[in-house]
Amino acid sequence: MKNIEIKYFLSSPRSIKLKLKEHPEINFQYQTYQKDVYFKISDHRLKIRIEENQQPHIIQYHRPDVEEPRISDYQIIKITNLSKTLRELQQKFGILGQVEKWRELYIFRNVRIHLDNVTQLGWFLEFESVIIGQYDQETATQNLQILIDYFAPFVNGTCAKSYIDLILEVNQY
Repeated sequence: MKNIEIKYFLSSPRSIKLKLKEHPEINFQYQTYQKDVYFKISDHRLKIRIEENQQPHIIQYHRPDVEEPRISDYQIIKITNLSKTLRELQQKFGILGQVEKWRELYIFRNVRIHLDNVTQLGWFLEFESVIIGQYDQETATQNLQILIDYFAPFVNGTCAKSYIDLILEVNQY
């Protein structure tokens, strides 16, 4: 599967939450706690996501670490035995680190909007415009651009790195 994504630093979620509520086509889905366990892979990212009231799953993805909207090629695999899968991946690759966050999920057309409060890092706003079905790459890009323009006055610059890379940098010092 593919999406086009971009992530922003936030100093405060207050103005973003107001803008999310004001937009007639943006719909709140849920809030959840997520824990991602990343594995040591050199050419892409591999993680297990553990989420409240959801079956755990593996997420494998390739995407460049750039500040502009970027294509992410990803695969999601549901896990039936978390402890066994975690142990096998740890033995094969080793654990790189963990990311813990509270996520609010909103939907705009084909775009997943994540308002994330990440432990050790703070607040982020992320858009993932899914390329699927009637939403080809051109339409997915257009829908993403609508949100980029709508939220532009309320964000503090883009974030090219994944949460795990930011956490590893923080813990390095």
